[in-house]
Formats: sequence, structure tokens, C-alpha cells
Amino acid sequence: MPESTERTPDYDAIVVGSGFGGAVAAARLSQAGLRVAVVERGRRWTRGTFPRDDTDLRDGWLWSHGHGLYDIKWLDRMISVQGAGWGGGSLVYASVFARPPADSFQHPWPASYSRATLDPYYDLAAHMLEVRTVAKNPATGDYPVRTRAMEQIGADLGRPSGTVRPLLAVRFGDDPGAPITNIHGVEQHACTFVAECVLGCNIGAKNSTDHNYLAIAERLGATALVNHEVTDVRQVDGGYAVMFDDHDTGTSGSISAPRVFLGAGAVGTTELLLRSRNLHGSLPALSPTLGERYSGNGDFLAFVHRTMTPIGANEAPTITSTSIVDLEVDGEPVWFQVQDGSFPDKLTALIAGLDPLGHEVDWLRAEAEKLHAQREKPPTPHERERQADKAAEKNNTLILLLMGRDASRGRLYLDATHGLRVRWRNHDNERLYSAEGRISGMIATALNGELLESPNWRYLRRAVTVHNLGGVPMGETAETGVVDEHGEVHGYPGLFVVDGSAIPAATGVNPSATIAAVAERNVERVIRGITGDQSWVAPETADVVPAPVPEDAAMAAMAADRVAGDATMESRRYRRAHPST
Repeated sequence: MPESTERTPDYDAIVVGSGFGGAVAAARLSQAGLRVAVVERGRRWTRGTFPRDDTDLRDGWLWSHGHGLYDIKWLDRMISVQGAGWGGGSLVYASVFARPPADSFQHPWPASYSRATLDPYYDLAAHMLEVRTVAKNPATGDYPVRTRAMEQIGADLGRPSGTVRPLLAVRFGDDPGAPITNIHGVEQHACTFVAECVLGCNIGAKNSTDHNYLAIAERLGATALVNHEVTDVRQVDGGYAVMFDDHDTGTSGSISAPRVFLGAGAVGTTELLLRSRNLHGSLPALSPTLGERYSGNGDFLAFVHRTMTPIGANEAPTITSTSIVDLEVDGEPVWFQVQDGSFPDKLTALIAGLDPLGHEVDWLRAEAEKLHAQREKPPTPHERERQADKAAEKNNTLILLLMGRDASRGRLYLDATHGLRVRWRNHDNERLYSAEGRISGMIATALNGELLESPNWRYLRRAVTVHNLGGVPMGETAETGVVDEHGEVHGYPGLFVVDGSAIPAATGVNPSATIAAVAERNVERVIRGITGDQSWVAPETADVVPAPVPEDAAMAAMAADRVAGDATMESRRYRRAHPST
């Protein structure tokens, strides 16, 4: 039952979290004239303040040490990486804006969702984030070395149409580092091609949500409560009370509103709701499906070390190309994408010093340090002769970032000590992981390099995901899902989920665009209900021009190649079985 209180709500709406879903909600609710508060556990990371001291991981790097930028959780069977700060995951994601193919929107997606119905919202989000493909580096007058290297591999393998340049939420310009005002009136700076997108952009070139959606919300009067970590959501008369710890003052407090929008990320929102139901008893009627359909989005991480082919690891945005792989494994079609990843010097030290288990594991740390040492090891004379130029000697480690549609069968839960864990079976995703590993090896060979698997996968078979999804599944009733198809929590009117936790299955592509598009769709409906104006749309809608979708053509081409390849194989089998025909 709701707590009885005479307290007048502090706001019309409270948004928890400031990543893609939370930022969309904050902007649109503010534009609709509501009094909005955005509660964000992390700090503001302004231009030039992102951590770069690689000698001390506690100096702004880790959430577990001083509330830093990265929240890395060991969930038993999975290692989860999230961002923390005003802008959420957008601060540390690789800036890729991608749409899943049309056939992704099948069960367990509700019938009202499809690529066709979501495309207008994808286009709106693309407009807000001002996405475009990678530009030429003004310093060289050419496209990045990594981009061209990956495209050449596709051509050499006879699949040139499978590699495309994805849309990036990065601000490019002819004068690197020069100030540029974006369409929202916020000053940013042109990309300097230093390959540090996932470390937080100290140039101010990444179009993270603090430069667009959140800036709009604050300009319209939204209250930003940074360094405030939400600990509980309670139903009270007239709505909900959001309880928080203020990390600046070391005190606790609460605010209230008739509507609350949860956007703390798939892991963060799921954990918050689990604690509210199981630990605090404040939302006791939450669906028994809470925690289900968790997905790591098929993420697979590999390193291609000491390539003889120049790859420019320290040049360009983190990701500049996407290669679609579509093949058969054990008679079943499997598709996934491979993206080139920069390997900036600061990331090398971070990986070498990071203990993902949260305590000393000497052999695992040794493997990470070995990776660091191997990168610094000078090439042999024979290797030096084979290298295309001297720059490649110091800049020849490539990260491969792979993702696909995993089974989405994980379940997040609280253990006996109230710590968050996940039940996850690699066996459910054996075909996908196996194919991703095999293709990683092929790329390493094509680059004349050495494949190094992540130590966590090589020794522990624990995947690392930066694309957490699910945990708060959609369903028609509380028996089949936590939220309805519009993101409203069953049994709790006015409580909404707007982040990746409500995405019902792996997208197989970078999910940020889908999270933003779904949030745009669902918040628009909420605002129409609040205002009574069934024609309400985001004010920027009139300026939206449909954005290109580079991955669509690549996916179609690779699917056709798989079908053609299967037909060719069947023809060969027939000729072997019937040599006289």
C-alpha cells in the first residue's frame, strides 16, 4: 500500500539516470512544460576533466574507487561495464548509431514494435545526436588507416559490400579542436582524431547526451542532481518518493513526483527494482519476471597484436567501420558484426592494471600485464622488415569489438548478501561465441598479426559486455513482464522504465540508438496523455531529415551471400553424390 503523506510533490516528473533513455525523457518532459528533476549518481565530466592518470586507477577511473567514470561489475558469469556521470553511458560509448535489421523485431518484442514504426524515432534521435560517418583526418587528408585496412580485408575476402562506415555521434571539422556550436546552441570542439572516445572525450567532440538532450532539459529549467545515487523508489500518496544518497555531503534525502522515469541502465535499473522489491519491500507487487531476459548483446572482445599491416590504433574515433558476418554454424544461420577498435595508450595501462574480479588473482593479472608488455616489446629484425612503416612499430594493436543476437536468457538476481549476480549459460550462445572467435582469428591472420583473447574469456569463459540489455522485460501482464509495451510498470501507474533494461532481446548491433528511439516513442505517448494533446511531438520533429542506414545494405548483401553460398555448397554435394549427372 502507498505510504500516507500530506507532502506536496516536489516535481511533476523525476528521471533517474542521464544516459540515452533518461536524457530523452528529461528533454521531452521539460519541453512539454513539466517541472523535472534528473537524479544522476555520477559527477559532471566537463571538457578536459576526464581521467588520464594511468598510474592510479582510483584517480577518477573506477566507480568502486572514489565514484569514478567506469562502473565495472563482476556478475559471476559476466563482467559488466557501465559509465557513471552526467550523460551516463554516452560518455564512454564508442559513438556508434546503428539500427537492427527488420527481422530483429519479432517475439519477444510486442507486436506494436517494428523497424517501420520505430524508424521515425530513430531518425529523430539521429537528428538530435547529429550523426554522420567518419570524416577524413585533416592532419593527413585521408580516411583513417584502420578504416581502410578493414575495408581492404572485406575486399580480399570477396565480401566488400559487407563492410561499411557506421554513423557516429562525433563532431568533425576542418580545424581539429576548434570550437563549433551545435544545433542545440551548445559549444563543442572538432574531433582531433586521438582515438579516446571510450575514455571520455576531453576535446568535447563526442555528441554525448550532455551536449544535446540534457542541455535542452537544463535550459528549460530541469533540476540536475548530480552525485546523487538513488537507493529506493517508494509508492506514496500522489505518486512516488525517490530516496537517494548525496555523495557530496554524505547525507540521504528524497524527492517526490507523480511520475518517475527509470533510466539508470539495464543493470542499474534492474538492481534498483530488485532492491526495492526484495530488500526494502517498497514495491512488493513487481512482476516475478523481474531480472529475466538479460543479455550481453553477444559482446565478444579480442585483440589483434603486432600486426604487420598498419592499422593506426591511436588515430580516429574509437570505431570507424562495421563488418557484417552472416554464416551457417551447425546448419543454423548466425550473423554478427565486427568493429575495429582503437587501442589508445591510456587504455593499455588501464587493462593491464585492472583486476575485474575485485580482488587479487595473480595469474589473471599476469595475463593482463603480459598483454601490456607484449605491446611494448620491440619487434624482431625480421618483423621490422615486414612492417609497412615505422609508425606501425608503436601503433599496431587493434581491438576487435564483436556483437550479435545472443539468446537473451540471462537472469539478474540478488544473492544472499544482496549483491547483484547473473545466471548465464555460455552454452546457450555457443554457436555465436564460437563463430565470433573464429572470425577474430581470420581477421588477425589477414592483418598478419597475433590474436590475443581477453584473459577473462580465455581462462574463465567469462564474457565482458559494454552493452547490457534486459532485466525488466516487456509483457502484456505482470505474469509475462515487468512493464507493458509502453514502458509503464504493471501495477504501478506513473512508474516508467526508459532504458536498455526494457529492451526485450539482444539487438545484435550497438544498442544506444534503439534505446533512444524506444524512449522517444514511449515518452511521446506519456506526454500526450498528460497534456491531452494527441498530436504532441518533439519540437525538433519538423527539422528531421531521414538518416542513412549503412548497415542495412551490408546485412542484406551478406544474407544474400550466405544463401548463395549455401546453394553452391548444396550443388557441390549433389555433384559428389551423383558424379554421372
